Amino acid sequence: MKNSSGIIQNVVNGLDDFYLEIAINARRTIANSLLAIRFTNQENIPIYTTTNGDATLTYPVIDQGNHLFRVPVPVHLFIPGRYSMIVAWSVPNYELLYRVEETFQFEIENDQYPGNILRDGRAGVLNKSIAWEKLSSLTAKSALQVGYSV
Repeated sequence: MKNSSGIIQNVVNGLDDFYLEIAINARRTIANSLLAIRFTNQENIPIYTTTNGDATLTYPVIDQGNHLFRVPVPVHLFIPGRYSMIVAWSVPNYELLYRVEETFQFEIENDQYPGNILRDGRAGVLNKSIAWEKLSSLTAKSALQVGYSV
């Protein structure tokens, strides 16, 4: 993981921008493959996968030769913890062209994560704060009813 200054870091702040660089050598032009990165959390749960075809929803043509890809990593969506990555190049559902054998690990720290601030024991694999809007003090018939009063 590299920060916005290009410095490699194993412990990253979930509030900062980070990216990966992937270098490949294609011995021939390949029109039906995808480069993929899968992020797995410390409980061995895959939480996010991205490919070089996500933005266009196509299989990008990779011409013969050397290529370098810069991949933004949305660490702001990850809850604090330890993560590993798998990097692979494949013809989906047909052939694995290459898989990086080393395990890449990194840790995310985020002192602004709501679960750290509220210490509420929340579960989940994503970190996305949502602003709730109070519509009224009245109960709507179509709303979820929570039968508890204090």
